[in-house]
Amino acid sequence: MKEKEEWKEKRMQVRCKFQKKCMHVQGIDPTNERNRAYGMAHELRALPIIIEWLGEQQPTRKSPASGDLLYIEFTIAEYENDIFQMLIEGDELNHPKGACLDMHMESSTSREVIAFAKATGLLVAGIGEPYNSDDHGFNLKEGEEE
Repeated sequence: MKEKEEWKEKRMQVRCKFQKKCMHVQGIDPTNERNRAYGMAHELRALPIIIEWLGEQQPTRKSPASGDLLYIEFTIAEYENDIFQMLIEGDELNHPKGACLDMHMESSTSREVIAFAKATGLLVAGIGEPYNSDDHGFNLKEGEEE
């Protein structure tokens, strides 16, 4: 299969508008094909406030499947003790740079997304302690993403 323009840059991205209970995430790296020719795609459950916030964000990235502008980028940081957090950059929600979500290791889908990020070199090392939105008067700890 011929590589599309949208496939050339390795990245992780989340769709701005999707379903009411899920975030649609994609990992783009055609050299690390998982469940898609361009890499991987999964749905992660999320709180309604996250879904609403995503719907208000301006897409900056194209879908590798359709070529439509539907997505914004995110990164996954790994901290000590197998703690992983997803930072979706956009308007401030519970983090100065957007939305910061804990990734639950009990979720096989979260583990697959993290494994893709590790395998493609897109996982970043967390610096210091994991981000705690409670410190900023905003708690998304209960059921953020499974």
